[in-house]
Amino acid sequence: MKPLLSGYAVEQRWRMVLPYARGRVLDIGCGFTRLPDRLSPDQRYVGVDVVPAAIRISRERYPQHAFYQCDLGRAPMPLDDQPFNTVLVMAVLEHLNFPRETLRDVRPHLAPDGYLLLTTPSPLGDWVHRVGSRVKLFYPEHVVQHVQIYDRRALCELLAECGFEIVAFRHFELGINQLVVCRGR
Repeated sequence: MKPLLSGYAVEQRWRMVLPYARGRVLDIGCGFTRLPDRLSPDQRYVGVDVVPAAIRISRERYPQHAFYQCDLGRAPMPLDDQPFNTVLVMAVLEHLNFPRETLRDVRPHLAPDGYLLLTTPSPLGDWVHRVGSRVKLFYPEHVVQHVQIYDRRALCELLAECGFEIVAFRHFELGINQLVVCRGR
């Protein structure tokens, strides 16, 4: 059975990033995505994830788009040289063992006028997820796999170190999640 609020949380993240998503889209940590259904038919979508089953199912579901299996931060992403207008890192950064390496790997793939859109739980959000997973409001594995929780200052420092300039930062869902909109420097 699907936890009560996990689907809602995914919808809220999509609601936050879709106004910025344009052109060619790279989705880092795409999982078992349904995001291509939300994009316009002329947009190209590329998904990257570590889970082979997620890539297999996504390829079957969306044969018109490209999907690649990659262990982020440990190996370079198998992407062509064509830049992306939008790079999505939604609810992924907090799960990565090598966030710097992943962000540095992403940077050259962002078009000069493109956006990196990143969502991550706030420290308050991490606490809410921990409590909510105990009462089956969220998937428990989302808590187990959190490697690092970022506050605003830590996100700003990490992104600057990796070659990004923050254009907008805001909390959503009553402060439990954060959206960061960046451009390359």
